[in-house]
Amino acid sequence: MKVKKRIALLTVLIILFNMFSPYSILFNNTVLAATGNIEEKPVIMNNLGITQKGANRILKIQVAIASEEIINGLDFKFKIDKTKITPCNKNTGVASTSISLVFGQNDYYGGTIQTKTYTSSTGTFRFTMTEPAGGFDIVGNGYVPGEMGDPNFDDAGAGYSGYYPILDLYFKVLDDSLTADNIPLDLFTLEPQTGSVPTGIKIAYKNASGLNVSKDIAELGGKGFKEAEKEINGIAVKTPPSNTTYEHGDNVNLAGGVITITYSDNSTEDISMTDPNVQIKTGSPADVNNQTVTITYKGKETAFPITVQDPVVSLAVKTPMTNVEYNHGIGLDFTGLKLEATKKSGAKIPLEQNSPGVTTSETVASVNSSNFTETTPAGSVPKKGTQKIIFTYEGKTANQTIVVNDTISTIQLTKQPNKKVYKSRRELGFNRCSSYSKLSKWWNIHCKPSRWKCNSISI
Repeated sequence: MKVKKRIALLTVLIILFNMFSPYSILFNNTVLAATGNIEEKPVIMNNLGITQKGANRILKIQVAIASEEIINGLDFKFKIDKTKITPCNKNTGVASTSISLVFGQNDYYGGTIQTKTYTSSTGTFRFTMTEPAGGFDIVGNGYVPGEMGDPNFDDAGAGYSGYYPILDLYFKVLDDSLTADNIPLDLFTLEPQTGSVPTGIKIAYKNASGLNVSKDIAELGGKGFKEAEKEINGIAVKTPPSNTTYEHGDNVNLAGGVITITYSDNSTEDISMTDPNVQIKTGSPADVNNQTVTITYKGKETAFPITVQDPVVSLAVKTPMTNVEYNHGIGLDFTGLKLEATKKSGAKIPLEQNSPGVTTSETVASVNSSNFTETTPAGSVPKKGTQKIIFTYEGKTANQTIVVNDTISTIQLTKQPNKKVYKSRRELGFNRCSSYSKLSKWWNIHCKPSRWKCNSISI
């Protein structure tokens, strides 16, 4: 009697445990029940191409299971983009909302599709394939698609370890830009179910221990669709371009630069700044007033600094010196002189002769200067000419021309005339002395005496 009571008690404990255990199994099988060999995206939408039926283009989509596990049940709800495709008669391509005309169960599937509906107001499909009493597994009748030589596997299922087609859907293509090679998978989006299927797909399958388990699937798999671009959260400069120093007005070169793209799934990707999708928004040509380059990539932007130099491109005399005529040996007076430097950006810098950075070639009027050009006849006394004064600032030059006179400051008697004594009121005979020929010539030019009258003169 005690043994029977113990057995009964143990039975009750097992029943209670199984009622409250999340896996409804014994302890030694808990781990096995919690795991299973199922693909991350076991339900796929397969683009089988577009055919022409008169004026209508028909897109054929196949829903299939791509997993090594035998799927026993499937609850599948999704919405279509009604602006680009609409359900159509699979034979004519004419738009239709009749589920029997827009849907076809695949010949390889021997199971039972309990629910097959299309709600035109929302563009939503729902299909359920369960295993009621007397029903079938999704893969039934002993047939497993994917055997060698099966064209349904070799073509549509290529690349999958298992491929189990369930149903085909037919859509009229409304968007002319859609071609067989340009159909995005986001034409189909999972619709959350209420209650036990919040994700849009719930599958039931046997795990590695042979136990029936279920799993919610949040993302569709796809084949034959245009690869969908991941949403970009932001971009950042990883490596600046090789050249970051420019002169004002130069075009910025992005060669050598790298940006890091961060996607919505937190994955990252490094791409070259020379990628065609990388564009310069601001900062090129280089601007001394904005030494930052902003670049964009598919709607996101980032920036990096550059150094922009603004060199002087010209120097000019804005106002000349007030005094522009000097005698030889006299220091120059730069009063009134105004210089102006022009930078590459067009900015003007006012300068004077004594401004920092300004150098002056000469500060004394001189007939001996290499910049002196004589304007009097050769050999004439005194000399007269022009002298070029050169001002330099940051490698650029400007000129100011002055007039220089070579005056006679002293004369010296080198030889006396033969006649030294004259009577009163007689003309001096400088011309009789060859030594005085130059003196006589100078006297006649500058003083022009017709007579030198005096009581007496002695030399």
